[in-house]
Amino acid sequence: MRSIALGLLFAASAVLSAGASANAVEIEKPATACAFRAWSKDPGRLNVRAAPRADGAVIARLPPPLRDGSESYSPEMKIIGAKNGWLLIDGAEIPELGVGKAGPPFLGRGWVSGAMIDVSAQDERVRSAPDAAAPVVDAPREDEARGKEFLKLRRIWSCQGSWAEVEGDFVFEAADPGRRARGWVT
Repeated sequence: MRSIALGLLFAASAVLSAGASANAVEIEKPATACAFRAWSKDPGRLNVRAAPRADGAVIARLPPPLRDGSESYSPEMKIIGAKNGWLLIDGAEIPELGVGKAGPPFLGRGWVSGAMIDVSAQDERVRSAPDAAAPVVDAPREDEARGKEFLKLRRIWSCQGSWAEVEGDFVFEAADPGRRARGWVT
């Protein structure tokens, strides 16, 4: 029942957030082309803009992440380009809430800040360039008592294909201070 209520809340929020103006506004072209999925980590409503800058016209606002018990549901999006620390998205949707899709909160294209987006890296070894053969500049370390570190992202700066240029911290626990790293992951 709680999942149904959350789904209805997300759907209502989406209808109010994504106006038809997204299709009427010309969207600035990206500097690089990308192809991966990501999600919002903005605790509020994520602004989708017509241009890759803070003063770009807001064309939609994605709903904030919702919690259902121990689960968190954030708007997910397809990243298709990047420019100056901003990411071009092609639509956004709400993940399953146990009752199917709640509906798309945004159907067009627009720009979001790379500081408000998160991804799950398939390979957390940070490389100097977007190439599997590029040198590794940092990687998770293991500690016998604490286990293996993970890369907690601060922001995505750019992307190329399935690669993301990220800045983050290698940590054992999310609240730990970490070892800063910047480079490319996939």
